[in-house]
Amino acid sequence: MSLLLSALLWSVAGFVIGFFTCWFIFKTPRQRQSEAKTVKNTLKARPEVKRALLGLAILLMLVLSSVNYYRVINCQTDYNKAIAAALNLRSEAQRDEGKAQIELLTASLSGDRARALQETHEYIDAISRLEQVRASNPLPDPPDCGGS
Repeated sequence: MSLLLSALLWSVAGFVIGFFTCWFIFKTPRQRQSEAKTVKNTLKARPEVKRALLGLAILLMLVLSSVNYYRVINCQTDYNKAIAAALNLRSEAQRDEGKAQIELLTASLSGDRARALQETHEYIDAISRLEQVRASNPLPDPPDCGGS
């Protein structure tokens, strides 16, 4: 909820600054004099009404855009955390399998048949553990966060 409030506050601040900047830049002294002399047409005499409506529409668009932006970011963050957790478990199992493979090669090259046979069984066990870890920790499918 703090992200929503932050997005709302930044949007309001941008609107206020932009609105008053445009108000003072584009309001010429001649417009001020004509507004003071005559009020023939409400919209012509009070262009600030148009500006206020335009400003409100822009503010609404900014708020909605900011909320969507933070929603997409949170969705992607959750997906990245899930991917990282699965990859960490898989990497640990892969390291164990690699160690078992090195031990197997070392035992095979040493000429000790009993040790080589034992390391072969350990390597096969490491491969089966690796496959179990992979099966129990699949990589999640990419979510549809609704962003572009």
